[in-house]
Amino acid sequence: MVWRLTLLAIALSAMTLGATTIIDVSSANTVWLGPDDELSFRIPSWNYGLYAVQYGLPVFPTGVSFVLVSAAADSAAQFDVGLQSADGSICETSGEPLRLSPGVISSATYSGEVSILQADFQLSAAISQQIFDGPGAFLTLRNRGPAITLGLPPHSLQQDLSASLSGGPLSVGALNGEVTLRESSSSVVPEPRADVLMMCGGAFLCLLARLLRRLSQ
Repeated sequence: MVWRLTLLAIALSAMTLGATTIIDVSSANTVWLGPDDELSFRIPSWNYGLYAVQYGLPVFPTGVSFVLVSAAADSAAQFDVGLQSADGSICETSGEPLRLSPGVISSATYSGEVSILQADFQLSAAISQQIFDGPGAFLTLRNRGPAITLGLPPHSLQQDLSASLSGGPLSVGALNGEVTLRESSSSVVPEPRADVLMMCGGAFLCLLARLLRRLSQ
């Protein structure tokens, strides 16, 4: 019985090693992306739908474009970019990995060189409905290269993305949704769970007491 408890504790502890971590980084100024980490921006479309109804147009946009601005970063960085539904069942990709391109910004809050990531998506009416029918689409950037820091302080990550939704003659600026970081198992340093440690410790003490009783006999 003791050996079974010990093996169970070890198995539960091992299960935590492959876990991923999802963090809300909407208000953060920068984010560190390790290899295979994903940064997701939610893009609500309800405001587009309101205008579309007024003009008698379909309520789901068929064109989506975005521009992500960050402080100057490694131009060799590459990202897989996808536009997906909230449940992740439908996803449209940009095709080839995207690279950062250099740019310059001069404003009241920031002046200097920046790095820009941008792309356009053209969706069929059916795919658009599947992607936007819910809390909004998710624009996901997956880091295909070495670790990189993205963000343009003092702006928040939520403010670093500008997106527009279009369909026919209508074009509307998208609202800013939450931003989440999904850390891959390769970049997560697992922390031991307290309940697993207690189980392991209890099983070890039971085993030790049993061995001591045998020795005393």
